[in-house]
Amino acid sequence: GSPRPCLAVIGTAAPTALEQTCILLDTTGAVKVTVSPDDLANRLASTAATAVSTIADALNQGRDVALTIGPGQADSDRLLSGLTCIVGEAIASSSTQADLILTGGATARAVLDRLNITHMQVIAEVHPGAVVAAVTSEANPAQAADAAAQAATASARSQLIATRPGSHGDTHSLAAMRASLTHLRTTRRPHERHHHHA
Repeated sequence: GSPRPCLAVIGTAAPTALEQTCILLDTTGAVKVTVSPDDLANRLASTAATAVSTIADALNQGRDVALTIGPGQADSDRLLSGLTCIVGEAIASSSTQADLILTGGATARAVLDRLNITHMQVIAEVHPGAVVAAVTSEANPAQAADAAAQAATASARSQLIATRPGSHGDTHSLAAMRASLTHLRTTRRPHERHHHHA
């Protein structure tokens, strides 16, 4: 398989996350899109439209995107709903299927809900707390029993989603998650563990 562009949604403005995002940008040349908490919480249409088109354009060109939240305070529920709206619209308006990196448990759940993704199968662990899952069309216990065999076929055609709660992992966490996605896309045996040097 060939790598797909990746949209990383960094649902926190914590210093560790910012540092991890910087390293991700350095290693992948991703396009950084930052939206202020206020604009997100208030659903500022102009801001959202700009973010959506920037993300979709970059993905269509095969470029990675990191969507980050700027400094400031806002109601977390409203902020998250504004953020997931942008993600949903950007994915819908881009002509290519992107893999996702979602950081923060609440962010990951909200984005998956927005994209109507209900079934996923974990196919790799990047580091403790960070996993890569392939989106499956439905829950089929019989199929899932042979996860390794499934993973090989699933990752070839499914969307891959790397998730991580909060600020787990070291400064290279996001870059490692991105590398894992690339590895799973390009290797012939995606079920083999990909070891990262600490």
